[in-house]
Amino acid sequence: MKKTEDTYRFRKRLQETLESKNLQLKKVEYDENKVKEFFNEIKILEQDETYKKNETRLCDWCDYKEYCQSNEKIDYMIKEN
Repeated sequence: MKKTEDTYRFRKRLQETLESKNLQLKKVEYDENKVKEFFNEIKILEQDETYKKNETRLCDWCDYKEYCQSNEKIDYMIKEN
């Protein structure tokens, strides 16, 4: 959402963008093993205390970009909820 647009305009722009694309819906079969694998990965993530830096083009969307890319020059603690 752009800073200059309200929710209505954002949704309208989103709808127009989607309508202009050639989208295809595909059915995904339920796989119990995939669900279990997902939850196991979540448990591992919850227990992990260190996170390796993985810089990609998605960094621009990350809330922690400023902290992460400062090479620890920014000294503040990220509080857990």
